[in-house]
Amino acid sequence: MMALFAVLAFSAMAAGSASASWFVGGTELKTSAKLSTTAVVDEPTTLSVPALGLSVLCKGGVLDGVSPEIIAGETGKAASLKFLSCNTTVPATGCALEESNQAIPTLGINAKASLKSGSGVEDRVLFSPQTKGTFAEIKFSEANTCAFNSVEPVKGEVIVGAPTGQTESVGQAIVGLGSVENNSLEIGKGNKAFLNGGKALLTLASGSKWSFK
Repeated sequence: MMALFAVLAFSAMAAGSASASWFVGGTELKTSAKLSTTAVVDEPTTLSVPALGLSVLCKGGVLDGVSPEIIAGETGKAASLKFLSCNTTVPATGCALEESNQAIPTLGINAKASLKSGSGVEDRVLFSPQTKGTFAEIKFSEANTCAFNSVEPVKGEVIVGAPTGQTESVGQAIVGLGSVENNSLEIGKGNKAFLNGGKALLTLASGSKWSFK
């Protein structure tokens, strides 16, 4: 889920340069720049909840964004990121979402980018909720026999990787890191959750090359 989805302080990340900033077309961004509202998804994202043996796979070909943008310095924001074609894969029965191929939108999110120390060209991006600590809400079927049979909030923050973020490019990929970065996502009553896999390609609405360095 890149997207579609998390967003963004980097105490859980390797320290980056305080002078790092967004660049667009080779020039440091001084205001803001809109991102395209559709990001192509090359690899699907799985939300895993190990304590409950639960996995939700979102295999939509795109990650939809509402008013996504990057802002001068190291930040960004979006009114929502929407993961598409989501279904529970484990357990296969008794823990379905409210609808088959359900869309899961985040609430408003903030983003904060950072250089990954010693990585060469890799960046990190922290996604965090804008209000009340709720990252997204997942609607489960009321007929379920598992722990979830209503709307369950996903709370906390999530860190994603940007493998070539310091290289000027039209498209910048963001990838899920699983538990590598010890993200703080939780669902239900304190159950740790992780974004595993997933790769979405973000572009600017202008089509310009961009980077964070």
